Amino acid sequence: MTDTGTEYPSDAQGLSGALGAWGAAWQSGRCSPDDVLDVLSWWSSRHRVIPADRAAAQELSLDAGGEESDALLRLIRAGSPNGLAVLLVAPGDMLGLPPRSPVTTAALDTGELLVVPGHYALVPRRLDRYTVGWGAHTLETPMVPVTMPLGEVEYELRESIRSAAEILGDLRLPRSAPLPDPRAKVAELTRLAATQLPPNVNTRAERILEQAAHVAAILAVAAAAAPDFGINAAGQHTGDGALRELGRTVRVARMSATNAVISELLHGNKV
Repeated sequence: MTDTGTEYPSDAQGLSGALGAWGAAWQSGRCSPDDVLDVLSWWSSRHRVIPADRAAAQELSLDAGGEESDALLRLIRAGSPNGLAVLLVAPGDMLGLPPRSPVTTAALDTGELLVVPGHYALVPRRLDRYTVGWGAHTLETPMVPVTMPLGEVEYELRESIRSAAEILGDLRLPRSAPLPDPRAKVAELTRLAATQLPPNVNTRAERILEQAAHVAAILAVAAAAAPDFGINAAGQHTGDGALRELGRTVRVARMSATNAVISELLHGNKV
């Protein structure tokens, strides 16, 4: 994929899941390393691995100035025998990350990370229009993957789609500020969701990621209207709480679907 005329996503959302799932597919013989890099090119034409601390640089044999995308493949190959896991975080929902640590700060900025056993995390962040940097962090404590039963996740997502539509209908949309086009946002997030998983994997996981993309698109529109959300202070507080709960449902759904696929590919574990 070339840079000319290419419109990359404005952030790195979804990259950790894509690298984890496609990296697992590569390690299970379902695709080539070039396929993994090709998927990452949907987000950016260049990916660099940058050690975030001295221990990560030394133990992972990373150049302090950063390395190109081949280093990602090396880390996936080294970590996949013990499993890979995606974590999606938000303020107040850090899933066990240590408070006020560099990895927590980085993860909050991008909202996600890929755990590479034994005790490392890769955190993607857009550096410029054509470059994504992957910060390689040392984790102080092991992180536990979030994987709920997919049937339960899918049911909760269906309920969330109805709730999200109701919330969007209750918004007092500001007339002066432009809002994201819901249809365009759904199309973008659904495209990236479809890119995150290799072909011929768990079909329920694929459906879950598509449904989560729809809810996330509605939440993006609602977030843009946040200052006008609610008729009064009480309504705004209630609405913000509903948005946070829906956001957590989306994160749990994405983690569960992606981690289930990773586990199936690497270990044959059906979820």
